[in-house]
Amino acid sequence: MPGCQTRCGDVDIPFPFGVGVNCSLPGFEISCGVGAATTGPVLAGTDIAVLNLTVMPRPEARVLLPVAWQCFNSTGDSTGFSYGTVRFNPAGVYRISDTHNELFVLGCNTLVYTNSGPPGRLPYTFYTGCMTFCNDSGSAKDGRCAGVGCCHVDIPPGLTDNWMEFGSPSTWSHADQEFSPCDYGFIVEKGYYTFRASDLANMPVSQTMPLRLDWAIRNNGSSSSMSMSCAAAKKTSPVKILVVFPLAAQLALGITLGLSLLIVAILVTLMVIHKRRMNEYFKKNGGSVLKKVESIKIFTKDELNKITKNNSEVLGQGGFGKVYKGTLEDSSMVAVKSSIEVNEERKEDFTNEVTIQSQMIHRNILKLVGCCLEVDVPMLVYEFATKGSLQDILHGEDPVFMKTGLLTQKSDVYSFGAVLLELISRKKIVYGKNNSLIMDFCRVYEKEGSGRAMLDVDIATEENIFILDEIGKLAIDCLKDDVNDRPDMNEVAEQLVMLRRDRKYGKSQNKSPRHSEGIATSDSPRSFATDTTNSSATISLISSATPSRELPDL
Repeated sequence: MPGCQTRCGDVDIPFPFGVGVNCSLPGFEISCGVGAATTGPVLAGTDIAVLNLTVMPRPEARVLLPVAWQCFNSTGDSTGFSYGTVRFNPAGVYRISDTHNELFVLGCNTLVYTNSGPPGRLPYTFYTGCMTFCNDSGSAKDGRCAGVGCCHVDIPPGLTDNWMEFGSPSTWSHADQEFSPCDYGFIVEKGYYTFRASDLANMPVSQTMPLRLDWAIRNNGSSSSMSMSCAAAKKTSPVKILVVFPLAAQLALGITLGLSLLIVAILVTLMVIHKRRMNEYFKKNGGSVLKKVESIKIFTKDELNKITKNNSEVLGQGGFGKVYKGTLEDSSMVAVKSSIEVNEERKEDFTNEVTIQSQMIHRNILKLVGCCLEVDVPMLVYEFATKGSLQDILHGEDPVFMKTGLLTQKSDVYSFGAVLLELISRKKIVYGKNNSLIMDFCRVYEKEGSGRAMLDVDIATEENIFILDEIGKLAIDCLKDDVNDRPDMNEVAEQLVMLRRDRKYGKSQNKSPRHSEGIATSDSPRSFATDTTNSSATISLISSATPSRELPDL
């Protein structure tokens, strides 16, 4: 409390204890620096030294109490005694802890017991003690306390004062017992005392022992702001404190608890909604179909966040959003990108496309490792292109991992036509300031009947010019505005295969594959799943024609 002493010697004095007027609750007064026994703190009105005072985690006072004793001469006559009586509990705030203390009796022919509590069938409610005996001076042994020179027992709960009684000397004779002239009884903190046989003859009658007192602020009128609740009416240890707060504090506590419960309820509700939403996304994005495909790994949203470290490293900008770098558990690197948004109309196409991509194995095609379907727009996980992309090779600076996403077959044809133009011209789709490769090539083609003016000069040699011109014509077909006028990928791949064959056998100068309709080839593609693999014929044609350009071996 303000203005009150908070420490005496080496002992802290926490409230409800206090030194001085109006510094403590009734029964918790402490005196400091007075008394015969010590210059430190003592329980007010006594010589009982205080060793320690605690409020939390256990309300407890550790004090020193005197031992009870009686001594005899060689004929068995009493020379003095003390019952160790100490009335330290006038306000009833203390109980001798039954869980942390025990009763010891020392002697060679004695009974010692303690008692406490209101009258019942007998004058006291509690009686407990033990008896000891020694046959001779060599009977007692150090460390042994089982009835020979020493005994000890637990104490009952509810003891309020220190009071020992000895058996009658007429019954318990001490004649010719110089090796144990005195009997002793004391309550002591458990674990503190270990019996020594020499104590039977040498323990001083002024000996004190530490013990632990439970304390409580009891509802007996001694305090108007706090009350005490015991574990049970017949058990006062361990003691529990019940604090009665003012009305304003109770309201504040109630509001705080109410808000805490509301926040917890909101968080739980949000978690349930989030989980339900992820399940809905999973179903919307074809999860029930794709989870059965063995060649693809279905990542959860949490797993994907862990892989990309919460999208911390951006590789570039794809056609449908940013592309992120990630690392799998086996330390292999991957690229993670958004796919197209899936609805009921697109779900079947999406699942088919993902299934096909996961099954495609070719050294020039990035493998689809897996996907995450617990998000609004599915995320695709590809193996990482460590040597860069086709764009990097064609256009040099600023490596960007570009993907076109999932498109229809006719859209793929248009995109493939654009790639063909980039290959033979080595120009970007948009080059210079505002130049469009597709528009410029088509304009030159319409004007001159050929796109030779826009071919890459490094590969436009006399022996290659025919094949490059044919590739340019094929690209023009792929880029037609009307999708019905575009060839499908099977037709595109078949023409490229024939161009590669003619190149191989030196027939490129004599005929055009565009005039060889209906000719079946053994290595022509049979399904859309193989279209992409056969498209490598184009790059093979160009790379074989010009060793000076280092293109990927597709």
